[in-house]
Amino acid sequence: MCLALPATGQEAAAPTRRVVVPTVTRNVMIFGGLEHSLANAISHHDAEAAGKLLGDRFEMRTESQPGTPVPREAWLQHAMESAAFDSRIDQMAVHEYGDVMIVSFLWHMTRDGQSASTDVFVVDTWKSVDGNWKLDVRYASEAHGAQAPIPGDEPGKVPDKKKL
Repeated sequence: MCLALPATGQEAAAPTRRVVVPTVTRNVMIFGGLEHSLANAISHHDAEAAGKLLGDRFEMRTESQPGTPVPREAWLQHAMESAAFDSRIDQMAVHEYGDVMIVSFLWHMTRDGQSASTDVFVVDTWKSVDGNWKLDVRYASEAHGAQAPIPGDEPGKVPDKKKL
């Protein structure tokens, strides 16, 4: 014998799931394009294209040696020596401060022949120079325990053990 009980309101109602669709702002579109152009230039070893996106005083600072910036020319040289990779950017945020934009994102890179990606958290400071956006300062930190080097970072660099 089978006994059917009426369903309670909670059981009868289908569970609702809230879906959040992020809105892409105009600034995220603009700086997403600039960041993709820079990543493509690095991946394809195009120093001229990468250089056009960098300010004259560009430098990069990483978590391994935050007090020792990588200057523009050294960054370009190291970036051009890095292995080719495919990449995608997500979780981008852009904060506008007049002629300065602060752009942060998670950068996923998969190097040729590798299945796992390197994830890097990046904060870039872009400045308007004569109507063009130039990358002035990059802060980069490996995310999620990544083991591969960050493009443009000095290969094999060992953190300085000195206390400040």
